[in-house]
Amino acid sequence: MYKFTKFFGMKKAILAAVVVALTSMSTSSAQCPLFAPPVNYPLGDSAAYTLSADFDGINGPDLAVGNFGDDNVSILLNNGDGAFSPAVNYVVGDRPQGISSADFDNDGDTDLAVANFGSFSVSILFNHGNGTFAAALNIPVGDAPYHVVSADFDVDGNIDLAVTNNHDFNVSVLLNNGDGTFGEPVNYVVAGRPQTHCSADFDNDGDFDLAVPLENLASVDILMNIGNGTFAPPVNYGVGGAGDFKVAFPANFDNDGDIDLAVSSSASNTVLILLNNGDGTFAAAVPYAAGSFPFSVFAADFDNDGFFDLAIPNLNVDNVSILLNNGDGTFAGPVNYGAGNAPVFAFAADFDADDDLDLAVGNILSDNVSILMNLKNDDADGDCILDPVDNCPLVFNPDQEDLDQNGTGDSCCCVGIRGNANNDGAVNPNILDLNYLVNYIFRGGPLPGCPKEGNANSSTEIPEKANILDLNFIVNYIFRNGPLPGVC
Repeated sequence: MYKFTKFFGMKKAILAAVVVALTSMSTSSAQCPLFAPPVNYPLGDSAAYTLSADFDGINGPDLAVGNFGDDNVSILLNNGDGAFSPAVNYVVGDRPQGISSADFDNDGDTDLAVANFGSFSVSILFNHGNGTFAAALNIPVGDAPYHVVSADFDVDGNIDLAVTNNHDFNVSVLLNNGDGTFGEPVNYVVAGRPQTHCSADFDNDGDFDLAVPLENLASVDILMNIGNGTFAPPVNYGVGGAGDFKVAFPANFDNDGDIDLAVSSSASNTVLILLNNGDGTFAAAVPYAAGSFPFSVFAADFDNDGFFDLAIPNLNVDNVSILLNNGDGTFAGPVNYGAGNAPVFAFAADFDADDDLDLAVGNILSDNVSILMNLKNDDADGDCILDPVDNCPLVFNPDQEDLDQNGTGDSCCCVGIRGNANNDGAVNPNILDLNYLVNYIFRGGPLPGCPKEGNANSSTEIPEKANILDLNFIVNYIFRNGPLPGVC
C-alpha cells in the first residue's frame, strides 16, 4: 500500500493513566506535563491531515482525517467527553491531502473541502446537518492539489477556496456563488512548488491574504488580497531549506495586534517565526528547534496564558513538540509528548469541554489519530497531582501528606487559622474551640478535624496534634489578650 512516502468515560481513564507518573515527578526539577499520554483511534491507510469542527451540532468538536492511501476521509463524532465514536468514511478523490471546513452552502452547518493530490480536483462534501455527509462533488483544479484553505476572499459573505497546485507552481482561487457551487479557478503563479498554505489578514485591511510555503525553495510567498478576491504578485521571504516539507500557520505571536507567521521546516528540524511589521511585511525568520523531521505546525494557547504556543508533529521520532510562548513572540525550548507512528498533522480543540485545548494528531504509518488531553485545568494548584486524585486540589501539596489519614491532605485541613479546633469556620478561636480542646485533651474526645487545626501555637512536632501547650495558648489568647494563633 502507498504510504505517502512522497509527501511525507475517556477523560477519567486518561487521568487514571497518568496519576502514577505525575505523583512520582519532582516538581522542583520539572514542570507538570501539559498533556496526557495519547489515546489512539484506528483510521484508514496513511491517515494524515487532521481537522476539527463541530459537524453534528452537539457534543463539541468532532474530527475529520484524510486517509491518503484509501482515498477517503474519516469522520469521528465526539461523544461529549472527549471520546470519539468509530470512524465513518466518505469517499473523495485520489490521495486526499489537505482538508478545510466551512459552511459553503450557507445552511448553518459545517461542510468539507478536500484537496486530492492524485486526481487534479477538490472534493466538496456537504453536511446533512447531523454530521453525515452527501457524496463528494469534485471540482477540477490544477496538477497535484496539495492543500485547500477556505475564507471569504471577495468579502461577499460567502466562503471561497484557495488550492495550492504543487506541480503547477500556482494557487487556484475559486469564488463561491453563494450556494456552495464555485466559479472557475483563477490561478496565481508562485515561485516554486506550493505546499500547505494558510490565509489571514496580514496587512490589516479587512480581507484575507495568503501565505504559501514552497517545497523546492527555501522560502514562503505572501500574496496580498487586493480586496475583491484577486491577489497581487507574491512577495518572497526566506524560510527553511530547498526540498523540505513546510507548513505555514498564522497567529499573533507577539501580541501586538497583527498576524505573524510560523513555518515548519523538516530539513532543518526547526519551526521559523516571521513577525509581522504591522503592514503585511515580515521581519527575518527566527528559527526554533523542534524534533526530528518536524512535518507541520499548529498554533494555539495550550497553557491558558493568553499567548499562542506551538505544536509540532515530529515524523521521525513519533512525538509532538510543544513550544510555549514567552509572551513576546519568542518561545521556550520544546517539550515532547508521544503520539503514534510518524505523526504529520496536529489540530487543537477543546474535546472534553474543560476549557483547555487538547490535541488531535494524524499518524501516517500507524493509520490512526492520537488524542492528547490537555491537563492544564485538571491540576488546579499546579503540584502535578491531578484534581480527581489530589487530596488537597487547591493548595500546592505534591507530597500528598495526610498524617491523620482522613483522606484530606494536611495542607487543606485548616479552614483559615490555627486554634479553630472544632472546624466551624470561625474567623478566630473562641470559647467553643477551648471547650473542644479540653474535651480532646482531658476526656478522650475526638481529635480536631485536622491536626493543624488544634495546633494553636504552631509547633512543628510530628504529628502536629493539639496538646496541653496548645490549650494554654488558647486560654492565654481568649482570656488574657495573648497572641492570635498563627494562620494555617
